[in-house]
Amino acid sequence: MSARPFAIALLLSAAASAVVLWDALAAVLAAGCAVSLLVGLTWRRTMPTIFAGCLLYAPLAVALTSILPGTWGYLASGLFIIVISERMTFEYDVSAVLESPTGVDARVRSLVSDVSRAHARKLLTYAALAIIVIAASAFASYFTVYASELVAASVLLMLVVLVYKGR
Repeated sequence: MSARPFAIALLLSAAASAVVLWDALAAVLAAGCAVSLLVGLTWRRTMPTIFAGCLLYAPLAVALTSILPGTWGYLASGLFIIVISERMTFEYDVSAVLESPTGVDARVRSLVSDVSRAHARKLLTYAALAIIVIAASAFASYFTVYASELVAASVLLMLVVLVYKGR
C-alpha cells in the first residue's frame, strides 16, 4: 500500500473544510496543511506529516460541528487525523524497506505486506474502541454532567494498566 491515498484523503478534507467554513483563516490553515503534507509525502518525513494534521485539526473540527452535534466534531476530527497520520508515517517506513538498494525478495515483500495488514487491523481496532468510548461518554452525559469525564478517566486508567501489564 502507498501513503498517497491517505494524503489524498487529508487534502480533500482540508479543501472541504475550507470550502464549508468559507473563512480566510481556514483557507490559510488548509493551504499550510497541503504544503506541509506534500513536503512530508515527497521526502517521506514524519514531522511535516504530523504538522499537516495539526494544521488541519481546527478547520476540520469546526467544519464537522456544522454536521455533528456538540463536541463530536472535535472528537471525530482528532480521531480522523490521528489514524490517517499514523497510517501515513507507517507507510513511509514500509516503503523505505521495500525500496532498499540491495533489492527485496518475494518472502520479505510478503512479510512486509503481512505487517502492514496487521498494523491496519490494529489501527482500525483502536479507532473502533475510541468511537465506542466517545459514544459511551456522550450517552452517559445525558444522565449527569460529569459522566463523560468519569467514562474517559476510567478508560484511560484501563489503557494505562494494559500498557503497563504489556511491558
